[in-house]
Amino acid sequence: MAEHALVEARPWSQRYLVLGVVAACLLVLVAAWSRALARPDLPAAYGPDLAVLGVEPGSPGHQAGLQEGDQVLSVAGRAVSSQADLQRALLRYRPGDVVPCAVQRGDEVLALAVPLDRWFPPASLWLAWGTGLLYGAVGTWLALRHAGSQVARLQWLLCVAVMLLLGAGGSGWGPAQVVHLAAAGAVGGLVLHLAAFFPEERPWLQERAAWLYVPGALGALWGLLSYQRVPSLGGVLRLSGHHPSAWAVWAWNLLCGVVAFLALVRGYARARRPSLRRRVEWLVWSGGLALAGVMAYGGSVFLQGPEDLHAAIALLACAQVPLSLAVAFSQRAWSLEEVLRRVAIYSLVALVLLSGWSLALMGTAWLLERGYGAPSSAMGMLLGSVLAVVALAEPSRRAAERVVDHLFFWRLGRWRGILREGARELRVLGRVRDVAALLAQRLPRRLGVRASCLMLFDPLEPGEGRCFPGGSQGSPNGAACRGVVAWLRGQPALWKGPLVLRDWEGEGEIGHRLAPWLDAGWELCLPLAHRGELVGLWFLGGLERGRFYRPAEVDLLAEVGEEAAAAVANAMLYEELLDLTRQLETRVEERTRELTGFLGRVAHALATPATSINGFAELLAAAAPDLDGQAADHLRAIERHSRQLLALGRDMRIVALLASGHVHPRLEAVDACRLIQETVREFLPEARAGGVRLQADLPAAETFVRADQGYLYRVLRVLLQNAIHYTPSGGSVQVRVQVLPEAPEPLRTGGPAVEIAVADTGIGIPEDERERIFDAFFRGQDERVRSRPGNGLGLTVAKGLVEVQGGSLTCETEAGKGSTFRVVLPRADALEGNA
Repeated sequence: MAEHALVEARPWSQRYLVLGVVAACLLVLVAAWSRALARPDLPAAYGPDLAVLGVEPGSPGHQAGLQEGDQVLSVAGRAVSSQADLQRALLRYRPGDVVPCAVQRGDEVLALAVPLDRWFPPASLWLAWGTGLLYGAVGTWLALRHAGSQVARLQWLLCVAVMLLLGAGGSGWGPAQVVHLAAAGAVGGLVLHLAAFFPEERPWLQERAAWLYVPGALGALWGLLSYQRVPSLGGVLRLSGHHPSAWAVWAWNLLCGVVAFLALVRGYARARRPSLRRRVEWLVWSGGLALAGVMAYGGSVFLQGPEDLHAAIALLACAQVPLSLAVAFSQRAWSLEEVLRRVAIYSLVALVLLSGWSLALMGTAWLLERGYGAPSSAMGMLLGSVLAVVALAEPSRRAAERVVDHLFFWRLGRWRGILREGARELRVLGRVRDVAALLAQRLPRRLGVRASCLMLFDPLEPGEGRCFPGGSQGSPNGAACRGVVAWLRGQPALWKGPLVLRDWEGEGEIGHRLAPWLDAGWELCLPLAHRGELVGLWFLGGLERGRFYRPAEVDLLAEVGEEAAAAVANAMLYEELLDLTRQLETRVEERTRELTGFLGRVAHALATPATSINGFAELLAAAAPDLDGQAADHLRAIERHSRQLLALGRDMRIVALLASGHVHPRLEAVDACRLIQETVREFLPEARAGGVRLQADLPAAETFVRADQGYLYRVLRVLLQNAIHYTPSGGSVQVRVQVLPEAPEPLRTGGPAVEIAVADTGIGIPEDERERIFDAFFRGQDERVRSRPGNGLGLTVAKGLVEVQGGSLTCETEAGKGSTFRVVLPRADALEGNA
């Protein structure tokens, strides 16, 4: 059998599955046998053991008259005949309450009033019960809905069987058994959830389900403190009267809970769509966390000692391990070498965390026993030790990985470092040729691969694709090799994992198909599939010194192959977007040239008749100066509209020239103050006629700007004309000049600049129109704007002329309060202006 076959391409290896199931069943039988020997049921003639109420010297129960071996007959007049009856009878009491009991002592029946010392508070029990029911509801729903295979159902049934065994260990039924059954459903469902039987199309539901572990972890801590009869954390460590394995099993469960929580949260935070091997890894470690929560429920209700409960829980977790590994091996998720490596790493991590946890617990107990802390602070101290272990978990894992790789897997560690660096490079590359150069040349050379070949395909095109060879072997251009590539493109079942060609030699049709590549000297094929589409095939030749690929190396290459597939798909999409952008830019340029030519032709077509009309109107006015009445009005209308046509044609021509880049200003030093004074004097009659106060606030010294005087004059005319037209009677228009020590951001000249501001108290511009005021032919929707003559090109021309001179034109406006247009131009030297 091939070592790296795929589930979809080859049948499962049944031996791994059978071995895992047999090992799990044996562990379950051992659990049942050890449970039966650990605590035999009490004789039916006696009631439950009242040691739960405290019989140690000095305890409240002992002071009330309880002795070792007393058996209870009734509680508050309610007969009890089993441990479960006693539990139900005591649920309504809290610590400190006095419980009236009828006690059997030998042949005597005594009536005692026993104060409760340390008992699980009813509120806490109901909290644990509710959490367990939540676990059970969600877990059972997941199990019934998503158990899509026999292995999944077998896992779930195994967990339920062991939890039933654990729950039935007490004599009778009660809330504790309900909690165990609920936790059984939770464990089974979450096992399925983490074992990759959950659909990847719903990653958000995976994240929600993962956080169900949080109340289990809190319940575990609460249960550990509430279970003890001695009101201090030191009582947690007093297990000398129980089974010798209690220490190890208890510490193992706590360790599993902490490590599982960290692994689960960290994994889900870093991988939105985790791989199968990642989920199997979470399965092995996260089972302990749910079991830690179960330990809280069981350990807080059953008071027969922790050893049997802990042993069953530990065996349940151990039973998951071989079954999980069986699933992993059956689906070829891990190689044996990788399993050994991970076992070594996590064993070292477990040793470090267990040592730290034990030291923290012993130190806390030592402090409490010597009076350095109150018993009420035990929870805070325990949580502090949990935080310390959490802080050490990730550094310990990284350190353990380095130590194990350096001592036992140094070559694998070198490969892992190279491939991690390659994966980081893949995430930042944006072009296909860069990705191909990394995969076909640089990465194989670093790994010592003698030859490589990357073949990329467009999923929408059936052609042969592009080939990027690397190394000394060249590209496989033979007809047989090309036939293999075409065949692989039609086999989706072979896209989900690496193909070690030598392992497939002589293996039916697949081996026959892959033989040409193997004969050509190629050893490994990595299909690059992204979202169900094959985007490439990455072929690798033999390693240096004739060494074969080890299974762990193939696993590492497979992980990089996933990154490579995403990088290739993104690079192809990026190049498609670039091509589309270039096509759009070309079409926009063509349309712009067409529009520019059209505007130029329209401007020329308007200029000729408008000039003629205006000229003939002037001749008529000169030839008939005595016209009056309606004839004179008609003649003036002809002159006015002909001038508007001339202005429209002139503006359209300038817009066309600006769009085509054919406007070339003659820059020189222009005295801005003098030009503004002349322009303001020109508009004073029009401003007085409209009742608008027009004034200029200019500096005393000459202020020169680098500009084209004609273009700047035209810009000032547009701004002043608009300000006067759209300012009602009684308003004002002011022109200000200010020297800026540093040019603002749009200019980026690095030197001083001059700002010319034209401010008015007019109607302003609405907010929804401010972004469009510089667009060609745009006019506002206000009726006061529509009533004024204009063509919507004035501000477009002004902004274009300012920008070709190296300046900027901006607007600050508020509807109903006025507008301020600012022209910023580079400042010129005064000597240059006098020259």
